[in-house]
Amino acid sequence: MLDTDQPDELLARALTEARERAAQARPAIDRSGTRDRILDTAIEMFARRGFEACSVRDLAVAVGIKAPGLYSHFSSKEAILAEAMLRTLGEFLEYVTAESTATSPLERLEEMVKRHVRIQTERRDLARANDMLMNSESIGDFLPAAEYDLLVRSQRAYYELVRSGISAALGPDSTVDIAIAAFAVIGMCDEVTVWYRPGGRLDPEQVADTYWQFVKQMLGL
Repeated sequence: MLDTDQPDELLARALTEARERAAQARPAIDRSGTRDRILDTAIEMFARRGFEACSVRDLAVAVGIKAPGLYSHFSSKEAILAEAMLRTLGEFLEYVTAESTATSPLERLEEMVKRHVRIQTERRDLARANDMLMNSESIGDFLPAAEYDLLVRSQRAYYELVRSGISAALGPDSTVDIAIAAFAVIGMCDEVTVWYRPGGRLDPEQVADTYWQFVKQMLGL
């Protein structure tokens, strides 16, 4: 049966589920911030060195704790991977799809593109690491099935939202291939992390403005 829900409804449902999963996985308040440091360190190490090549001991040393202490926060290395990826993707989606001030489809698309680029530049290392892991063909082998399914559904829901936004901005008479255009826009925004460096010639806002100009020209808007 085809899913007839609107893209924003699909994304809202995926975000709600991601929040619930995160709440269930966090058994107690960590006032020291160790849990967050583990997640931030893990996602970058897993992306850079590979999940299998990175041991629990390696991760503990990088965080500055002993390996047994890591298990007081997480049950396994796989659990760390799952929560790190869900948290990073969830924060991205929360930011990009936050309440809109746009008054037209074109303004809404501009808002989405700029927010996408802005968070990719402001959180460059985490964003790049999560994208590398999501694009890995083997990542599904290491994630619990439910978490992997949620990540894939969230990613798909965002694609559908961008696709819907492009279609609305172009209007019914456009000859642009909307499906390909959505992949192109998302891919271009994601890849800003490849070249952007904090403290460079352009700040995140200027980069976001420039990318929006590229998107407008590409789509003929």
